[in-house]
Amino acid sequence: ESLSHAVKAGERAVELVRQLLGFSRRSRMDLKPCDANLVLAEVRSILAATIDPSIHVVLDLEDGPWRAMADVGMLGQVIMNMAVNAKDAMPKGGRLFLKSSNRVLTAMDLHSHPEVSPGEFICLSVGDEGEGIPPEVQSKIFEPFFTTKEPGKGTGLGLATSFGIVKQLGGWIDFQSAPGEGTCFDIYLPRSTSA
Repeated sequence: ESLSHAVKAGERAVELVRQLLGFSRRSRMDLKPCDANLVLAEVRSILAATIDPSIHVVLDLEDGPWRAMADVGMLGQVIMNMAVNAKDAMPKGGRLFLKSSNRVLTAMDLHSHPEVSPGEFICLSVGDEGEGIPPEVQSKIFEPFFTTKEPGKGTGLGLATSFGIVKQLGGWIDFQSAPGEGTCFDIYLPRSTSA
């Protein structure tokens, strides 16, 4: 089992290098109809084997989730980037939530995203019970090389890379956070019409 996790970690490293190379230029993705529940379950499995046991990973999966066109490896890396940030926000432990849900969004729901057409979306959420993101830096969190972590603890590329990947997939990321009340990131991807 440990060897299997090491192999998966190696595969994730390959994906990260590919993402970094693609950060400055659009990288080619291997797009396929993707089951978000499988991606979330795989991330949970890796987290359960590698993070502090004081952090409990809670999986809340949609029955019959819609599929999204995505590169499974890159989507997994997006979720992992956010889950690692969630873990780091809970140094004393707590719950880390991974959730999938089908959403039908209207023009009213999308008022802050006028570039997106109303329709059906799959939403993948990563939440925590951590420290929250200070309001004064919330507008900067998707900027490359911006980090709230102490020197040597973060590159500031995780959320920026995640933002870029999700945008390439035709989606977007929303978040809610308040100091002392945790953070929740919602990743929206258009429903795939392919089987």
